[in-house]
Amino acid sequence: MPRGRRKPLGRRAKALLYALAVHVVVAVVLVTNFDWQRRVQTTGGKPVPKIVQAKAVDARAVEKELARIKEQEARKQREELAQKQRVEKLVKEAAAAKQKRRAEEQRLAKLKKDQAAAKRKAAAAEKKRKQEESRLAAERKKQAEAKKQAEAERKRKEQARLAAEKKRKAAEEAALRVQMERERNERRAADLFANKYAALIKQKVDRNWSRPPGAGLGLQCTLRVRLTPGGEVVAVQVKKSSGNPVFDRSAQNAVYKATPLPVPNEPELIEHFREIDFEFHPV
Repeated sequence: MPRGRRKPLGRRAKALLYALAVHVVVAVVLVTNFDWQRRVQTTGGKPVPKIVQAKAVDARAVEKELARIKEQEARKQREELAQKQRVEKLVKEAAAAKQKRRAEEQRLAKLKKDQAAAKRKAAAAEKKRKQEESRLAAERKKQAEAKKQAEAERKRKEQARLAAEKKRKAAEEAALRVQMERERNERRAADLFANKYAALIKQKVDRNWSRPPGAGLGLQCTLRVRLTPGGEVVAVQVKKSSGNPVFDRSAQNAVYKATPLPVPNEPELIEHFREIDFEFHPV
């Protein structure tokens, strides 16, 4: 270190300066003594006043030189102290800078670590978000598909219901038309029976009836006659008796003998002549 080197140098310089000063003093003394002896020899042994003045001047020079040396040594010591302080300041600054650099490196390392952790956390969150988006998209797709299927099923059922309703209404309308047609034919058949065929049937049955013994005048009964489409008698039942069984049986026999009975030729009317109620009251 500079501090370790400069201190020994200052001591050696100080010793060198003292040695130099001693040599200078010795030299001055020798020269002065030599000059004094020469003058004594020249003047017959009498001292010259100027020699004392030369010694005084040389002592002052030595003191001045010693003061200069001391001042130089003090200045060097001040410079060494200032240099030492500067070095210590630089060392402290270097240590502080090193500590600051180390702290900055640690801060940067921590920041890098935190950034890496934050990046991993963000990547994990992004991955989770994408997975959640994928799940939600799949769920929405599934729900949309289910809704689509449900809507298709609803439409299919609605169409089936409408078709069934239409079919039902058509059937009801057809049945109503059939019923209305049947009722119309029934009314027509009833009118024809009352206004035409009842008299024709009565005439034919009367021609085939013979009054049984014991049957008084004024007897009548109501017969229910079943016919084929061609008017053939299938069965004759007494719907309302005359009170005389013999008369009732004679009426039944007359109907059987009168077969076939007169009936209309229209198919839509024949149906209403398959079973007729016939009142038998001979004159």
